[in-house]
Amino acid sequence: MMNRRNDPYRDIKVYHRFAGFSARGVLALCYKRPRAINLRRGYSWTLRDEAVTCKKCLRLLAAREMEAA
Repeated sequence: MMNRRNDPYRDIKVYHRFAGFSARGVLALCYKRPRAINLRRGYSWTLRDEAVTCKKCLRLLAAREMEAA
């Protein structure tokens, strides 16, 4: 899996895990307070767990899986 550490050109986008919608936009799983994801800075969101590249979202997904087991 490609991540930001082994990306020589630093062109991999940060994909956050979708958590919901608000009046301001799409909410990411890793945000403590609801706010919109800034898509102009190269951030994006996904519904697929295997496509997430955000470190905080990945940690929260791993914790969620541990609780389910």
